[in-house]
Amino acid sequence: MNIGLLIIMSVYFFLPGAFANMAPVFSKNILKWMAKPVDFGFKVRGKPLFGKNKTFRGFFVGFVYALIVVWVQKWLFLDYPIMREIAVIDYSAINIFMLAFLMSFGVLIGDAAESFFKRQRGVEPGRSWFPFDQLDFVFGFLIFTLWTVPWLVNKWYVALILVITIPIFHVIFNIFGKLLKLKKTWI
Repeated sequence: MNIGLLIIMSVYFFLPGAFANMAPVFSKNILKWMAKPVDFGFKVRGKPLFGKNKTFRGFFVGFVYALIVVWVQKWLFLDYPIMREIAVIDYSAINIFMLAFLMSFGVLIGDAAESFFKRQRGVEPGRSWFPFDQLDFVFGFLIFTLWTVPWLVNKWYVALILVITIPIFHVIFNIFGKLLKLKKTWI
């Protein structure tokens, strides 16, 4: 199997998590009543646990985005046999709600955990903390999908490829986000 196909397979598998990770940025002007911090303003050593940017709205829209992507992936898997060639998992045998929840929750919990350490170190919200900003959601995704998707045992290379490629894509998308004035930092 060539490396290009492995990258495509890995990124395709990660798409629901990627969309869940981007959802809060693209949905900041909707569901304003849900824009309450998930840490309820709790502080550790006088600093916010996660900060005001980790909201219930972000977790909800992250799930919705991931659910839409998983649903499309399952539909493509079932209706287009060629998609089975790039699928890491058997979409015909999954519960799309559970998978979307675990993928979205994983990336957002990974991001929140990293935010905790950023707050404790005094890094301002929105400021880049390289390389942790680029890896936190990938590790969260991998940890949470392992609970129900036993794909890592015989497809460990997917995890390795994600840890290498997703940070590169993350930096590229952040550059575009900065140019479009959606993000504050370049990386």
